[in-house]
Amino acid sequence: MPSGCFRSVRASTAGPAIRWCPYYVDGAELTASVSSLYGCSYFAEQSGLRCTYDASGSVFGRVESVEVWDEELADWVAVDSSGKDGRLYHIAVDSYVGSLLGSLNDLTCGLLVITPKDADGVALKSIYDGLFDADPETEGVQEVKLWEALLIYSESLSDDDGALVRPTRSDRTL
Repeated sequence: MPSGCFRSVRASTAGPAIRWCPYYVDGAELTASVSSLYGCSYFAEQSGLRCTYDASGSVFGRVESVEVWDEELADWVAVDSSGKDGRLYHIAVDSYVGSLLGSLNDLTCGLLVITPKDADGVALKSIYDGLFDADPETEGVQEVKLWEALLIYSESLSDDDGALVRPTRSDRTL
């Protein structure tokens, strides 16, 4: 494993931790990301994506359809699994999963290939070229750690009945 790809999680904004890595993939790669041995939710954890699969299908060929949620249409839209339509899909993974993407081609004998890209469709040389920058106005990359992304998301959840327990940034137990 390349140096620096995986670091233990600790609750510190300054210290090393698993980083949040957004990138883009085409429709073929998005389809491949859910085309594992075990169906639509084994390899990648998705939000705004749904798929159907046939468990009796061939290995890496069980997915029958992949759809993404379109906010403007307020409906599910089919993904072109050939990737020929030129559309890119925004994906985010932690740096550990991102560091494994380069191995998929060899591990699956070319059946599962995912090449992380930037917003213009240019392949990233390193998954770290696409680290999420929390403050693009500040020089350098202000990394968002995975635990911070989860914390930020939890802060957006409604708490209508007062039952939601929210961690704070000062909490050290995650």
